[in-house]
Amino acid sequence: MSGFFTAVGFCAAFILQAIDIKLKIILVRDLLYVVRTEFGEIGEKMKHKTNIAALALGLALWASAGVAGAATSLLNDSLDNLTVSGYSNSGTGGALQAKSLTWWSGSGYGMYSPGESGSPQHSVDNSTYQESLLLNFGQSTTLESVTIGWKDTDADITVLAWKPDVAGAAAPVFSSTTKYSDLLGLGWDLVGHYANLAAGSAKSVNVSNPVSSSYWLVLAYNNSFGSTKTDTSSSTYGLNSGNDYMKFLSVSYSTPTPPDNKVPEPSTALLLGAAMFGLVGWRNRRNAVR
Repeated sequence: MSGFFTAVGFCAAFILQAIDIKLKIILVRDLLYVVRTEFGEIGEKMKHKTNIAALALGLALWASAGVAGAATSLLNDSLDNLTVSGYSNSGTGGALQAKSLTWWSGSGYGMYSPGESGSPQHSVDNSTYQESLLLNFGQSTTLESVTIGWKDTDADITVLAWKPDVAGAAAPVFSSTTKYSDLLGLGWDLVGHYANLAAGSAKSVNVSNPVSSSYWLVLAYNNSFGSTKTDTSSSTYGLNSGNDYMKFLSVSYSTPTPPDNKVPEPSTALLLGAAMFGLVGWRNRRNAVR
């Protein structure tokens, strides 16, 4: 009997190491079926309890999955790895300069460029200068939506990704002469222009041919990157209909699981093999006793 439970323990250990959540649930189901079958009448009496156990374990495995869908984060949230920096083209000749951000409770991040004051210039805008937020997720991330918490009149945005889908890409650097018009040549990629964001409503981005990157640049609409990849859902205001003023509140994103993580490592495969041999051996000895 102890050999049987040892084998079951090995199987359970393999299940916990499995990356794919669907694989975990299938293995749990099959393992509990083996337990019920091998215990005969006792197993039948255990059926109800093991079904409940399977459901509970399945939910626990789902909750512990490495990627369980998109996460939503306030941009000032200190509980994750996301860091946010502000930039404006207020340097000499339109060069990018780092700017201090102000968090407006319930509304999101805004900033002031030189000579700006009051509302609506306390936001991220493209009025006097063109302003932007640099998002650093600390790992390759798929940006899925952007939410603003406040706007004035119009709110159109531009989204760029840094060297998308390039593993191990070094962090972007803005020198004292870097301009927005230089970014595409330095490794940034235009993800899209998106029109008519509504306060409090998530705007889907990066939908067609989604890319992943550790660094994302979210700007008040900027025509330095051309008019390609433009969102066409606008109905009231177009991308060029006046200045845009908004405060950025939150983003939704997911972290892709590398495909090779779904392949069991040799040690994991050996662990499963040992468990299966243990179960077969225990069953043969049990049949011989009969």
